[in-house]
Amino acid sequence: MYARYGDMKEANLVSDGLSCKNEVSCSALIAGYARKGEGEEAFKQFWKMQRAGFEATHFSYSCVFSACVSVGALEQAKWVHAHMIKLGCKLIAFVGNTLLDMHAKAGRIEDARKVFDRLDKSDVVSWNSMLTGCAQHGLGKETIQ
Repeated sequence: MYARYGDMKEANLVSDGLSCKNEVSCSALIAGYARKGEGEEAFKQFWKMQRAGFEATHFSYSCVFSACVSVGALEQAKWVHAHMIKLGCKLIAFVGNTLLDMHAKAGRIEDARKVFDRLDKSDVVSWNSMLTGCAQHGLGKETIQ
């Protein structure tokens, strides 16, 4: 609740007091920092989660990608994506769409296309991200295709 409403000081106090932390409690902190645009803190929480031995969930990954977008950390996002691939995680739409949108907005259309092609199942958001990315970067022919 505290992370949801941006009170990260209280969210951390509650998290620190938990006798049984898990992926959900870690992900809540990541999401809170990502929502506030504090990408570095979100990324730190992701690493803390990894060091504690918790497996990231699709929600965790989506939040980390959103955090990377907020601070323009393309290389960190690529590393997290590689980490997902290494662990054999499927790139489902709500996670992949965040990554896809990040690459498209940065003009890295080839990388966006690779993500698009690796999606377990694309949806209307995936298609719109590709279309918008191509159109915004002067790739009219690719947009039409």
